[in-house]
Amino acid sequence: AFQAAVSRSFDPNTHAVSVNVDVKVSGDTAVAIAKTASVPFVRDDCGLALGDVLQNFRAALDHLAWDLVKAGTDPRPRRPQDVYFPVAKSFASWRDGVDRKLPGVHPEQRTFIRRYQPYRRGVAARAIRRLRDLSDRDKHRVVVPVAMNFSPHLNAEVESNWTVTGLRYLVTRPTCLKVNTPLVRVDLARPQGGAPDCHVQMKGEFMVYPALPGGYPTTALGEIRDTVLEILTEFDKRL
Repeated sequence: AFQAAVSRSFDPNTHAVSVNVDVKVSGDTAVAIAKTASVPFVRDDCGLALGDVLQNFRAALDHLAWDLVKAGTDPRPRRPQDVYFPVAKSFASWRDGVDRKLPGVHPEQRTFIRRYQPYRRGVAARAIRRLRDLSDRDKHRVVVPVAMNFSPHLNAEVESNWTVTGLRYLVTRPTCLKVNTPLVRVDLARPQGGAPDCHVQMKGEFMVYPALPGGYPTTALGEIRDTVLEILTEFDKRL
């Protein structure tokens, strides 16, 4: 459902990216800046579907935590509201909170869960860190994908009645696009006996892609899914 919503919001035939060119003339030279005039409109259903995905992944881990507590030495803890799958920001946070979040859970099972804590390194820890960050954000407001450009080079051609003396791409890294985001700078010079007015047109393609808040690519959801499934599958063997 999320992928379908993303496709609807980022369909280039429906929500194409357009570019405006602002030209400033100073004597016999000019500078033209190409900026985004429009970006894809991300529909509400995209953010709502993403929120469902994130909260279901998080809930699956919290249900697992409850199953582990029920199978441990303290199946009826004094504070059941404190039981959930730990997502510690540091080892100190893990150490100080594990007894409260996983009361009575076997040390071997706790050790396995610690491998996936966000403060650790590796793909799995990164996936849980992103799940924590995105799901926490979704609890307070709708998490909406943003339009980003992941390529520093545009497939663009400049047409002008003045001479192009320089061209510099201003998108040098993955960038969240908004209206009036600068894309290209073009330096121009008045040709000998040329027209007094400088006209610049830019033609070509400018590819944009959906990204999760924080600049995470949507493939991060695949990492989260695979990591959650890995944890659940491992404990399915143990319980």
